[in-house]
Amino acid sequence: ETLRLLVQTPTTQPPGTNLSRQLAKLPLWTSQGWLIQRPVFAVDDPVLADSLGAHVPVWMPGGELSQFRPLLDALRIRELSVESDCTVEAANSELDEEGTELLRLAVPLLREDLARNEPALSGALTVPWEQLEVFEVRVDPDLSVRVDGEGLGVSVAITARADPTTGELVLSSP
Repeated sequence: ETLRLLVQTPTTQPPGTNLSRQLAKLPLWTSQGWLIQRPVFAVDDPVLADSLGAHVPVWMPGGELSQFRPLLDALRIRELSVESDCTVEAANSELDEEGTELLRLAVPLLREDLARNEPALSGALTVPWEQLEVFEVRVDPDLSVRVDGEGLGVSVAITARADPTTGELVLSSP
């Protein structure tokens, strides 16, 4: 709640002001505990944030990052974008025909359930339902993401990655 209130407070103070200094040194809850020192990173993807958090401090604000995005500059948090800072490494993925069929059967059921019980969530989907219905499921035990943003250059193992451009859902295990 404190962060939500802080979002409503004007934080665009000139550098060197008291509020600016306080925000830059505000203790943040991260994957590595409470930290005052920076850099601290923010990632919008929870799967990536979980894996990356073992290597670098990842901010854990207690809610969706989008609602706290106005605070990132003031708190001196560096946001990593999955699209521009990360590369999925799944060179050895193999088609999982059973998983693909299961996904194709599950998507219409999920669509119907969300339309009935969570219409707002159903409408917020960024990938069209028709596209999800034809995704291929692939399995790669070495599935990882290379994070190069902010000079990190680290590869982290992940459990799943959906890529709408290729129509693939890659999993680390069936």
